[in-house]
Amino acid sequence: MKTYESIAFLSLIVWLAVPLFHYKSKHFWFFLFLGLNDVASGILWFGFGLSSQTLWIPFYYLIVLSIDKEFLFNNWKIIVFGFILVLVLNYYSTTFIQNGFVLISHTIILTLFIKYLFWGFVENNVISLFYVVMTFYGMFSVYKFVLMLNSVHQELSIYFVTTIIQIIIGMYLIIQKRDIQFLFKRFEP
Repeated sequence: MKTYESIAFLSLIVWLAVPLFHYKSKHFWFFLFLGLNDVASGILWFGFGLSSQTLWIPFYYLIVLSIDKEFLFNNWKIIVFGFILVLVLNYYSTTFIQNGFVLISHTIILTLFIKYLFWGFVENNVISLFYVVMTFYGMFSVYKFVLMLNSVHQELSIYFVTTIIQIIIGMYLIIQKRDIQFLFKRFEP
């Protein structure tokens, strides 16, 4: 097995394990769809030698909408209807549309985790280590995807370094099941 295949396989194993350790968390479905995306991609790539790009739009639609479990379950009818529309869009999509959809999805994911981090501080004076880690995950995802769009062959080493960092983030999420929060006192004049 080549080095990049080993890294991809390790990433698949780690991100498939993360939802098992966050079963009752607010972000379980996000981790589950993220892991299933890796499994589907791995099966297509390693099993059939096919690109997983054809599954990107449906999976990232579910990944983005599943960040908040309450939102997912409260709006499931609209999400299912949207998923049907996404499947039609995916069927007629081009590589450009697929890439654009995934880049927008990664940007939304990053923005949502920054929002959770920010409002946790504003409303409760706490910094959540979980949201700090997930914000870094989102930043690395956006960065890695931009690298991929801008000729990954020249930046292959950076691409794999970011993947390794994301594997470390996944391992942290497996080991640290509880969120660590840092309480800050506000300065009051």
